[in-house]
Amino acid sequence: MGGRDLRALSPNERATARTTTETAIVVLPGAGRRSPKPGALDEVARLAEDQITRHVKG
Repeated sequence: MGGRDLRALSPNERATARTTTETAIVVLPGAGRRSPKPGALDEVARLAEDQITRHVKG
């Protein structure tokens, strides 16, 4: 999630607490829905790729 969207942090933390699988919330400083940080989308894609690779390869 974006560091400028910290209002969404609490609901995301509550949802994460209810999951039974490995879960992580990553905050990208300076990123937000209304003012995207350059490179933030690339960072999100890299983080997602890392998670998928870890789980598929086991």
